[in-house]
Amino acid sequence: MLPLTELVCGNTKQEGALGQTLAHLGETLDTLLKRTTALRRHGDSLDLALFGPLLGRATVEVSFTAITARFDPFRVLAIRKSQLASAYDPKFRNPLAFNWAGDVQGDEKLKDWEQRPGVKDMQRALLCKHFHDLFWHEAFTLLLDAVPANRGSNWMSKLKRVEPEGFTTYLRTHVDRAYSELSKGIHYEFVVPTVAQFDAATVGNLLGDCWELVAALGLTACFSPIVHPLSGIDPIELYEQAQREFEQQ
Repeated sequence: MLPLTELVCGNTKQEGALGQTLAHLGETLDTLLKRTTALRRHGDSLDLALFGPLLGRATVEVSFTAITARFDPFRVLAIRKSQLASAYDPKFRNPLAFNWAGDVQGDEKLKDWEQRPGVKDMQRALLCKHFHDLFWHEAFTLLLDAVPANRGSNWMSKLKRVEPEGFTTYLRTHVDRAYSELSKGIHYEFVVPTVAQFDAATVGNLLGDCWELVAALGLTACFSPIVHPLSGIDPIELYEQAQREFEQQ
């Protein structure tokens, strides 16, 4: 696996359905990252404008699905079970399908703990307030305590400026902005030349944002006591390798 894939999907071998799911997501993410590298090195401006947004958004979606699976296997295994059912038909929308609004964003206004939320009030979206309170705040605090002052390069320098209380809001704001901009290139809403809006510099910056944000969430996940730890490698080293790989393209 590539460093970013290993950071996102983990490298601890897991058996059964969850292991198969993470292996599939890892292979998919590896392919997306390799295609991104090839596109940036060899693609012309039109190729970058047409295919860069697709690769960027798919990278975020696959990565966030894998990170969700590491925290909340129930969610992703339920999707898998529905897709393996004999009645599954890809021509129709699957009600259980992973979707950005429900599985990443969640509701903005959720009941706080002092309001005594019930089971129906709880949300499990990856970047919602409840997930932050239960998982991300702790994981990001542990990350900041563990990372040495001279490690992590430029990406870590920016990440260290984020307070644990604002980590999820920071990620959500930046990921939503990148996701929205990438979506404009995928839905092909432009009737003017695409390269006018998605020139090489713009696409390169968007892809860089995707890799950086995915790496930040994957790294933070590795510091959560809930998630299987990486085997035999420092997650900060993978984080640095992922940044070097992108910068060398």
